[in-house]
Amino acid sequence: MSSPTLEYFWVKLTDSKTVIPQFDFRTGKENLWNDNTEALKKVSLVPFTVDLAEKVIKNGIAAIASTNPTFEFVVKPGETVEAGRDNNITYFDYFRCLVCGKEFMHTDSSKFAECPKCGAMDEWFCSRCHEYKTDFKVTNKGQVQCKECDIPVGLDRKRHLRRDSAVSHSCDYFIRSKDRKLIVREDGKVIFE
Repeated sequence: MSSPTLEYFWVKLTDSKTVIPQFDFRTGKENLWNDNTEALKKVSLVPFTVDLAEKVIKNGIAAIASTNPTFEFVVKPGETVEAGRDNNITYFDYFRCLVCGKEFMHTDSSKFAECPKCGAMDEWFCSRCHEYKTDFKVTNKGQVQCKECDIPVGLDRKRHLRRDSAVSHSCDYFIRSKDRKLIVREDGKVIFE
């Protein structure tokens, strides 16, 4: 399964001043949030260092070092807190123009796609008329036919646009309790609720 590249990890500081990182500083192995139930003083979202990112990658998790700021969530006495990330994976289609190379989205299904940069569109050739057609009909089965000769096999498509698929990952990091929440969004926006 696909997953985003991590930029932050959580670090717990307990009341007894024990530091518990999400990823072990020596091995890069991930610690689960509930492995320790000791009362917490604060939880931080910390950016990866180069050293820790390399260790985490060796454990099969994509991570990248950054100079992003650290965020702290001071835990109130008796408050139950959790930290983690919300991962979103979006699959989408887009077009690539084979004439000029422009990549673009086309969402109007009522018409054929057209490159916004060079105007290229797929062309339709009638083998009976021996010419390209700009005026044609689309049957209820999706076949493109010549209006002039109504050739039963339809028109031949010359592709100038190629439909491709892509995957977009996003990852928001959070620390939350019943009454408060800190969210660090992938775009760097910080939300305190």
